[in-house]
Amino acid sequence: MNLDFSETIKLLEFQIFKNQNANFSNAQFPIHNNELESNNQENSENIANSARHKLQSNRLSGKKCQKKQIRISKIRNESLKNQQQELSLLIKDLKRIQELDNKKSIFFQPQEYLKPNFNFYELNCFPYRLKKMKNGFNSELQNDDQDNSRNQQQIQRNFPGNRILKISNNTGDLLVPIQQHSRLAMISSQASLKQIKTVQLQSDTKQTTILNNAHDNFKILGLENSRGFVYNQDFSHIYGVLQLSSQIVSHIQIDPYLILGLNDSSLNILCKVNYESKMIVHLAKNAFRFIEFIQYFEGLNHSYLMIFEGEGYIQILDMHTLEIVYTFQHSNKFSIHSAEMLHDSQHILLAQAQLDNTSKFLGGISTVILTCEEVSQSFTLTECENPCSLLDQIKGPVLNIVQITQNIIITTEINNNFIVYDINHNTKSRIFNPSQSINYCFLQRIQGFSNERPYLIYQDSRSIGLIDCNLLQAVKLVNISYQRCGNYYSMFHYETTNELSQNGAVSNIINVLALQYNRQQNERGISCFQFSLQ
Repeated sequence: MNLDFSETIKLLEFQIFKNQNANFSNAQFPIHNNELESNNQENSENIANSARHKLQSNRLSGKKCQKKQIRISKIRNESLKNQQQELSLLIKDLKRIQELDNKKSIFFQPQEYLKPNFNFYELNCFPYRLKKMKNGFNSELQNDDQDNSRNQQQIQRNFPGNRILKISNNTGDLLVPIQQHSRLAMISSQASLKQIKTVQLQSDTKQTTILNNAHDNFKILGLENSRGFVYNQDFSHIYGVLQLSSQIVSHIQIDPYLILGLNDSSLNILCKVNYESKMIVHLAKNAFRFIEFIQYFEGLNHSYLMIFEGEGYIQILDMHTLEIVYTFQHSNKFSIHSAEMLHDSQHILLAQAQLDNTSKFLGGISTVILTCEEVSQSFTLTECENPCSLLDQIKGPVLNIVQITQNIIITTEINNNFIVYDINHNTKSRIFNPSQSINYCFLQRIQGFSNERPYLIYQDSRSIGLIDCNLLQAVKLVNISYQRCGNYYSMFHYETTNELSQNGAVSNIINVLALQYNRQQNERGISCFQFSLQ
């Protein structure tokens, strides 16, 4: 449905004309309909009559009366001038919104930049503590009993309106000394935090996702009110606003597109350069995760996007035509919160979690096999079961799954440790979680994951940290409280390069953006920090 502001614009232009020709009027907000226009005119006449009566009844000398009339005239003119400027800006914005809507654009850049507030924190390199420069940032949660008891209410609350968050009164250091974990000396010697900045957000609006546009390094913040703020590189102002059909719940970047999964079971595919909407794709359910893959048909590379959705749905999107070419639903109908395509590019592991009608939390890890028919250029997914496998014996929610070697995967379950599965030997072990949280959001291979950089980066309800996949040990980088269990898109990390001024060498920097929430003070924000890996 196209937006039509023509009548409103006409009324606003009439108000400007009337103000320019009025003898005496009270400056008011723009008129939007005839009823308001009539009321405002009547109010203006009443105010004018009252002013004239007061002047006539005043027994001041003619000179004093004249000075008072001059003051009233100046106030009136200044008020009219301000109103004229406001009306002109509003008309420009309405015309631009309508013009963009006619072009099927969802991006709107305001006349004035909105400037958020932010605080800086200075961090020493490992293994020292953080020095806090300003107030307003709280440390790690303290009440383990409450955290554990509330966990069962937090699983599968995957939409922003149902977010359950909490934070403690502890405003101490953000970083736990690495000396407490002597076995992690290798990690601590290779990672060093650079700085942290907290962008303060509106406390009455919930934030759903955060990401960095790789094209221009602008930051996109998803909001619960079907909008997205586009910040500039350093969060100093809001560059523009995305007006969407629903709130953002997931996203992925595939050149030249920025693909947003929305809460109305659709994908909005944007151009990364100008943020214009290229296509709306309707899905079976909300999209939770994505895997891009290449398939060879007739000797040519074809790019596809596998979309993992609620109630066990998997759909495949052709990135050339931007059309859904295959739909599959798993027989257990559990929502798919994470997925991992194994090295053979055929077996796909699904991390699933579901709340049934009796408030019982279900889930586990399922396996499907992807086959491709080259002649018809079609796909088929088939369920694969192995009752003897430890993976098939999981009976609880699984929110993240990552393959680190051909035979080893790491998961986040309802457990205060990370779980490691050896597929070949059918065994499992645990990685100690320094924060001891059982609520997990984010688990992903770090940018440039390799034998030289064997790290996963994670976020739980209390902290952000790294897992060394060689040592199978974890270290906490910083305490950041965000208790929306399973919100994979509450954190985003990307890599940049900095040239060192001392010797001209190039240093690779990992940048992290993470949502945070202080429930007691009702403060919301974005924590931004950097660390380097030698």
